[in-house]
Amino acid sequence: MNLTAAVKKFVTGNQIQEAGLGHSLATLSTIDSDDHLFRKLTQSTRDLSSLTHERQREIGYFLYDTNPFAKRIINMTRDFVAVPAEQWSIEHNTDDDVDALLKKFWSDPINAWVKRLPDRVKELGLAGEQCYMATTSKADGIVRIAYVDPGAILGIKMDKVNSEIVDEIILKQKMGGVAEKLKGIAYDMEKMRMLGLPIEQQGPDGGGGYIGQCFFWALNKPVKATRGRSDLFVLADSLGMLDDFHWNRMEKSALTNSFIWDVTLKNMNEAQIEEYAKNQKAPRPGTARFHNENVEWKAEAPDLNADDASNEGKMMRIPITAGSGFPDMWLFGVGEDANRAAAYEMTDPPMRMMAERQAFVVAMIVDMCRYQIDMGIELKKVAAPAGDDRYDFSVNVPEISSRDMAKAATALRDASLSIIADVEAGLISRETAVSLVAFIASQLGYDVDAAKELENMKEEEVERIELDAKNPPPQLPPDPEDNPAANTTTRGDETGE
Repeated sequence: MNLTAAVKKFVTGNQIQEAGLGHSLATLSTIDSDDHLFRKLTQSTRDLSSLTHERQREIGYFLYDTNPFAKRIINMTRDFVAVPAEQWSIEHNTDDDVDALLKKFWSDPINAWVKRLPDRVKELGLAGEQCYMATTSKADGIVRIAYVDPGAILGIKMDKVNSEIVDEIILKQKMGGVAEKLKGIAYDMEKMRMLGLPIEQQGPDGGGGYIGQCFFWALNKPVKATRGRSDLFVLADSLGMLDDFHWNRMEKSALTNSFIWDVTLKNMNEAQIEEYAKNQKAPRPGTARFHNENVEWKAEAPDLNADDASNEGKMMRIPITAGSGFPDMWLFGVGEDANRAAAYEMTDPPMRMMAERQAFVVAMIVDMCRYQIDMGIELKKVAAPAGDDRYDFSVNVPEISSRDMAKAATALRDASLSIIADVEAGLISRETAVSLVAFIASQLGYDVDAAKELENMKEEEVERIELDAKNPPPQLPPDPEDNPAANTTTRGDETGE
């Protein structure tokens, strides 16, 4: 179904009138009933209208629940990015106390990252944005997060100077109430830390005009836009039409395989035919039927011209595979046009796409970890690490895919032999050779610092020279063959005189 039909079906299925939906959205924080038809002078032209944004998000959820292809796209992205969640971890590289604080934040039963990470990644793809309220406990210094449904957000106010920094989240006002706001948590350049509300103002009764503070992230949007968009937004029409196509073909197939019994009764009038039909039933498979020459039974099947629709189905899959970035064999389980070599090459684009999504999720977690460190220091739960070590932590994530290690090892061996030959021939320097090996290793998922490796090699060479100077290798006795004069004997020596 197209987008308009999808909206109509969703609205009808949820007993909501489209006009009423638009009116209710318009009156959330406005005076005139038609304010939703206008845009503020300060509003970004890159944003969708309020009603369109509401529709695209709810259609995304609707498609996830009703369309198998949409569910496959969302779940596959979730599984590659976040699963297995137990392999995700956080560790501080220089401070044990800060490391312990981060691990408490990660394993806290309310945050429950291992348990909830897959669902959070799934929701990110469905809604195109994530908002989490953050509250810091004064007792243990742990930052605890609470999910805010994107449907409860009326608008986003960005920083006046930097349009990529969220300043405020305006929530939809409750019936008869006032609009509520959340303060966005962001990095403060003057204080050199993540900053939201002061600790005494955090919470529903904190004051300051805010009911709390939050993190907000959005994807699938232009830079100047404030709201994110669902992964299914651009695919909604194609997904709906493909689903309808399959449903119609299955209905047609069911009709094609059906038949009726055509019974001819010779020399009978209408009354006799009706009387005969009262006592007759369609024969069951394997049973016998007896009649004379005046009765003729014939099975009639419909001719619906049910031609082969496989090419048409392939054509309808193209917008979905192109828009989602996944190949046919991944989304639809078909690979009639691919061999093993082609299938291997097809994995690179979707892997890069999901690596980018994983990096986005890691960036979300990094923001929260930085804020956790800052709040732990502010509440004196941990001491501030020295120098630039405050944010010296790592978010460890599983590999997006298991690589073919046999091919990788062969490639590394062949490249290394070629590099060694080039160094010996004087074609490249030692520094360039180490950089090349580091680059090849990075393609296998292993990071090598070329500069540090060169320093280590120089240090090892100096140590080896010093060790050789202190402990010289033992000197072997000279070989007599190297000194012919030593082998010359006199005549008297030979005779014993």
